[in-house]
Amino acid sequence: MRLRNALALAVVPLLLSTVLLVAGSAYVNSRRSVAELTQQVLSQATDRIDRAVRSQLDVASSENAFMQRLFARGELRSDDLEAIARDELDILASHSPLSYVTFGREATGELAEARRNGQGALRVRFLRRHGESLDLIDFAVEPNGLRELRREPNKNDNEPRPLPYYVSARQAGRPVWMETAPFFGDGLELGAPGLTLASPVTAPDGTFVGVVTADFDLLATSQFLKNLDLFAHGSAFIVEYRREGARTVIAHPSPELLAPQASRVAPGLAAVSIEDIDDARVVAFGKALPRELPQRGERTVPVSFTVAGAKFVGGFRTLGEKDLRWVVCAFAPEDDVLGTVHRNDRATLAILVAGTAAAVLLALFIGASIARPLREVVDETEAIGQFRLDHRPPAKTALFEVARLAAAVEEMKQNLRSFKKYVPADVVRELVAKGEEAKLGGRREALTIHFSDIAGFTSIAETTSPEHLVAMLGEYLDEMTKPILASGGTVDKFIGDAVMAFWGAPRPDALHARHACEAALINRDRLAVLNARWEKEGRPRLDARAALHTGEVIVGNVGSHERLDYTVIGDSVNLASRLEGLNKRYGTSLMISETTYEQVKDVMIARPLDRVSVKGKAAVVDVYELLGKRSSVSPEVTEMAERHAEGFAHYLQRRFADGASIFRALVRNNDKDTPAQILLARCEAFMASPPGPEWDGAEHLTTK
Repeated sequence: MRLRNALALAVVPLLLSTVLLVAGSAYVNSRRSVAELTQQVLSQATDRIDRAVRSQLDVASSENAFMQRLFARGELRSDDLEAIARDELDILASHSPLSYVTFGREATGELAEARRNGQGALRVRFLRRHGESLDLIDFAVEPNGLRELRREPNKNDNEPRPLPYYVSARQAGRPVWMETAPFFGDGLELGAPGLTLASPVTAPDGTFVGVVTADFDLLATSQFLKNLDLFAHGSAFIVEYRREGARTVIAHPSPELLAPQASRVAPGLAAVSIEDIDDARVVAFGKALPRELPQRGERTVPVSFTVAGAKFVGGFRTLGEKDLRWVVCAFAPEDDVLGTVHRNDRATLAILVAGTAAAVLLALFIGASIARPLREVVDETEAIGQFRLDHRPPAKTALFEVARLAAAVEEMKQNLRSFKKYVPADVVRELVAKGEEAKLGGRREALTIHFSDIAGFTSIAETTSPEHLVAMLGEYLDEMTKPILASGGTVDKFIGDAVMAFWGAPRPDALHARHACEAALINRDRLAVLNARWEKEGRPRLDARAALHTGEVIVGNVGSHERLDYTVIGDSVNLASRLEGLNKRYGTSLMISETTYEQVKDVMIARPLDRVSVKGKAAVVDVYELLGKRSSVSPEVTEMAERHAEGFAHYLQRRFADGASIFRALVRNNDKDTPAQILLARCEAFMASPPGPEWDGAEHLTTK
């Protein structure tokens, strides 16, 4: 049956029975659709707020990283406060969301700070050391330079080193987001809640020299919430779950409600608690929030509550930034959404009563015949839009056009499933989710890179028929790929029998080093199972070597405008490739760099292999053999790794006799322990002929 004939058959009887009956059916559908739309709008609102907050966080993170690089490269010195202040002013001038940029010096407790006041004017403040005291010097920034405003002696209480942000960054050794704190205005009055990102900085020799911060108040966030279009009377706010147990409102469309008044705010808090804010809707919403910080997730959790007899619907979600304990909340009066529907209740009831039974049955039958297959087709197209391409039989329908559409949708899914095998599916999903087109470009990220290769593959290929070789290689690559994808990794490419992969992009993963190690260990175990089966079948073994390195790379789309490759490039990629080849030298199958080891040493067991400088790189890196997870390796393996590490420490500290004693015992216990044999031979050689004073324990390799 053609769709036009079906529509005619549906419309004519309904018009003859009653037009009003259509209004009744429309009411039911509109009520359901509006309810679904409400949750969609609330979810989109929390998504927009999440993205807006993240954009501010990204500004602070990038500028702190920029300052760290300047110090690390020696372009800024910790004793040159004027130069530091000039760079801080440049940062504030370029990034209006930032309120403060500071540097606290470790050696003297001095401070260089650039700030922006409520009117947008820039100021510079220094703490200068004079003997046992610090002088506070405040400058206004004018077009022709700095103009001194005040100079106050003996301000040791302003020294940055004892302050929480400084201590936290110094102890963590990495950028740290602090809990919100009250910012002060020019008159030292409490202002809006503010957020600080504190990052340790080091000199070119790695010495800790101080802490830089990027700070911004949350007034812009409150203004964003005020301008958010959320139905007629909807609203949104942000709650911070503080570690001492309080829940405070740090952003609200009416920021004046957040003023820290003594009657409403506990000492030390930057904003009013959710129980005490002068907004009954927020207070009621807070009762629906859990007492503990909700788990992070992409789904907005729906809530409903009542204030003064009025019903409200809303939702909340936890901000994705792991160091911040923020929850984004949005709500709207139920009448904003369903008011029109409620007003039509009585008219709809009259319409339904007036309809004849025959017209109702006919409408239901025809409506179901049309809606069911179309709904299935819509579901399938939505799934395609999210790059979910599982096979399903086409919708069954008597409608000619709908049947053709369903068949075309399934054919499109089949074609996309073939296409999916040639590209990283996560990359495509990310582009689809953002509604963007793939284009050239990349960004600098810290990722974990994986290289693996089959040992002696050329020899195996020469003695194996092409058919069997392709089958074995396909089975091997399939088994090795699954754990990588399951752990959140991205398979970059297959290079013959080699596999290149990385973790941490396109989907961010704070534990990318750990997940990469877990996948590598699973692959090692899976290959052992495969080899056992292949040997029973009379086929050759495939022994693989793999390496992992964690470091900064450029990740993104590389290639031409017509054809792109989502990949990673940089020195860290080259080093990971070199480490994979080093396995052969040490008789190991799974090597990791020191940067990877530092991120996983709490959960993984590894032993140091050597200190090397690979071909093409002057930098020296410690390399380790990954042995297994701490929770699953045997006590014997753990003891062996600890003894090996002890011997390696003796070796590096020129205690060659002590090192030789340990490695000799390890070799006696396992005469196939190549790393121990290598280090034993070196220790014995150095005992006979000690190295010169320039010896640093590193092996400088001249071959790949």
